Amino acid sequence: MPRVQRVKARKDYPNDGIKKGDTYFKWSIRTGRRGITYRNLKRPRASQLTGSDKKSRLYSAAEAATCQPQYPLLTGGPIRARGTGRLPPARATPGTVPAG
Repeated sequence: MPRVQRVKARKDYPNDGIKKGDTYFKWSIRTGRRGITYRNLKRPRASQLTGSDKKSRLYSAAEAATCQPQYPLLTGGPIRARGTGRLPPARATPGTVPAG
């Protein structure tokens, strides 16, 4: 896999939507004697870092299987109160009687 570099833009790259001063990610994939340089404002996924179609599909399937929710508040997972290090009070689950 290619090395991904985090770079601050010294000039505009209008084809990639990058303006001077933006921080973007850059990586190159070798193809024969030449290479292709990619630039993106977001960090690339593993499926974007390979030139092989087979590996790209494999990595894409793995990314879909291990997709983490972006907003943990919607999943009901343990959320710590900000700055306290304590868990919030337990919520009653459907079909159970709350204690107390």
